[in-house]
Amino acid sequence: MSSANASDLDENAGRQPGRGPGAPRRSLVTALATNSGSQLAGSVATVVFGWLVFVAATRALGPSVYGELATANVMLFFVVQIVDAGLSTAIVRDIAREPESAERAVGASVALRVVVSLCFLAVGLAATFVLPLAGGVRLAVAIGSLGAFFTAVNLSLLPVLQARLRIHWSVAATVVGRAVTLGLTLAFIALGFGLAGVVWASVLGLGVTLAGTYLAVRRVVRVRPRIDRAYWLRLLRASIVLSAAVVIGLIYFRIDLFLLALLRPSREVGLYGVAYKFVELSTLVNTAFVATFFPTITRFLQTRDPRTRSFLQSSFDVTLAAALPAVVVGITVAPQLVVLAAGSKFEAGAGALQLLAPYLLLTFPSSLFLYVLIASGREKLLLEIVTAVLVLNVVLNLVFIPSYGYKAAAVTSVASELCVLLALGYAVRRTNGFRPHLGYTALLLVVAGVMAAVILVVPGPWPLATLLGLVVYAGLVLALPGSVRRIGGSLWSSARASLATR
Repeated sequence: MSSANASDLDENAGRQPGRGPGAPRRSLVTALATNSGSQLAGSVATVVFGWLVFVAATRALGPSVYGELATANVMLFFVVQIVDAGLSTAIVRDIAREPESAERAVGASVALRVVVSLCFLAVGLAATFVLPLAGGVRLAVAIGSLGAFFTAVNLSLLPVLQARLRIHWSVAATVVGRAVTLGLTLAFIALGFGLAGVVWASVLGLGVTLAGTYLAVRRVVRVRPRIDRAYWLRLLRASIVLSAAVVIGLIYFRIDLFLLALLRPSREVGLYGVAYKFVELSTLVNTAFVATFFPTITRFLQTRDPRTRSFLQSSFDVTLAAALPAVVVGITVAPQLVVLAAGSKFEAGAGALQLLAPYLLLTFPSSLFLYVLIASGREKLLLEIVTAVLVLNVVLNLVFIPSYGYKAAAVTSVASELCVLLALGYAVRRTNGFRPHLGYTALLLVVAGVMAAVILVVPGPWPLATLLGLVVYAGLVLALPGSVRRIGGSLWSSARASLATR
C-alpha cells in the first residue's frame, strides 16, 4: 500500500456501515490502522498470556500428561471448526457486501451454532471412548467441551465486528479472557488440581471472552437469537463448498498431532506439541493481519477496484516480513526456547521445532492466498486444493510416523504446506491475475540473514542476543525501501492527521 494509494483510500473510504448520511467519514487507512494496530497489540498480549499458560502447564504436567492435553485440544479444535464450518467467513463476506444484513445474520448464526455445537460436542465426547486414547484425554475433552461451546458461540458474534472494522473490541475481550485463564491456571496448579485444573482454567477464560464479545457486539447491532430457517438454508447453500474447504483445511492444519497420538506414545505427542505450540502462537499475528484485511480484499475484488493489485502485493510483503523473524528464532535458539518454556524434560522437542520453523514462512503467505480465493468466490477450487493436500499429508504421516515419530510429522507438515503455497499461489494467479513480485522478498531474506548472524555471533546471554537480533531486523526493515516502510509511513501520517482533527 503506497503513500499514493493511502491518499486514495482516504478519499474513497466512504461512510462506515450502519452510519447515517450525515455521519463523519473515517478513512479506510485509519480504520485498517486501528484494527491492525489493535490486532497486533492484542495478538502480542495473547501470545504472552498463552506462552505463560503453556509454560505453567508443561512444567506442571510433564511430557506424557501434556501430550494427553494436546490430544484433547486437537479433538476439540476439530469439533469447533466443524461447527463453524466456514460460516464465520461466509457471514463476514455477506455483511461486507450487504451491511444492512448484520442483525439478521448474527441472530440466526447464534441460534444455529448453539444447536449444531451441542450435537457435535456430544459426538466428539463419544469418540474418545471409541478411539484408543488415554483416560486423561477423555477427562480433558469432557471438561473442555464447555469451553468449545463458548468458542463456537463467540465465533457466531465476531463477523459483525470484523466486517465493520471494530474487531479491536473483541481483541480486548480475548486479552482479558486469556489473562483470566493465566491467573486461574496458576491458582489451580498451586492447589494441585493437575490436568483437570488446567482445562477448567481455559474453560472459564473462554467464558469471559464470550461475555466481552457479546457486550461489544451489542454496541453495533442488537443480538437476538432467532430460528431463521430461510436464512440458514440460504447461508448453507451459499457456503457449503466454502465450509467443506475451510474445515478440511483446518483439519489438515492439526491432523499430524492427532495421528501421532494414535500411533506413538503420549510422551512423543507432548514433545511435538511443545514444538508446535511455538508455531501456533506465531500464526496468531498473521491471523490478525489477514482477518483485518479480508473485508477490504472482498470489497476490492467485488468492485474491481484498481487498488487491488497494490493492496495484495503490500499484504504479501507484510506477511513475509512478519514471518521471517519467527523462522530465524525458531531455527537458531530452539533448544534454549524449549527448555526455557517447558523445562529440560522437553528438550528433545527442540529438533522438531527447528524442523517446523520454515512452516511459518510458507503458511503466512498461503493464508493470504486462501482468503483471496474465498473473497473472489473460488470455493470449489480451494476445496480441490485442500482435499488433495490433506490426503497427501495423511498418507505421508501414516507411512513415516510409525518409524520416525514426531520428527517425521514435522517434516511432513513443512512439505505439505509448501504444496499448499504453490497450489494456492498458482490458483490466485490463474483466477485473479495476481502474481506477487519477489524483489522485496529477496531483501527481506538478506535482512533475516543479518538477524541470524547477530543472534549467533553476539556474545552474552542468548535472550539478549535474540532481542538485539529482532531490533536489528525491525530497524533495517523500517529503514530500507519497500512495502513495510511505505505502509508504516502511511499509517503514521494517517494517525497524526486523525489526532490533529480531535
